[in-house]
Amino acid sequence: TFAPSLKVGAMLGALFAVGTSLGLGPINIGFYSIVGAAAVLAGTWRVPLTGAVLLCEISHNYDFLLPLLLATVLAVFIVERAKSIETFNPLDKSH
Repeated sequence: TFAPSLKVGAMLGALFAVGTSLGLGPINIGFYSIVGAAAVLAGTWRVPLTGAVLLCEISHNYDFLLPLLLATVLAVFIVERAKSIETFNPLDKSH
């Protein structure tokens, strides 16, 4: 059940890396893909520690742990903050 989140996150991370590399020069696209996958996984399931540790295990690289933790905590924070924003629902007749 985690696979779609991981794939979408990896694609978004790679897209961000390619866009960033146009302005900054060559960067490690694989690193951004892993961080993107962890962030989308954590934001979707709201499990920041699990997302970071799971991607460290998948990549076999524990040097990524701090950036993964930062990205996953930020993703969960954004999702929780966005949940509290009231949006217009035309089907809601209580207003």
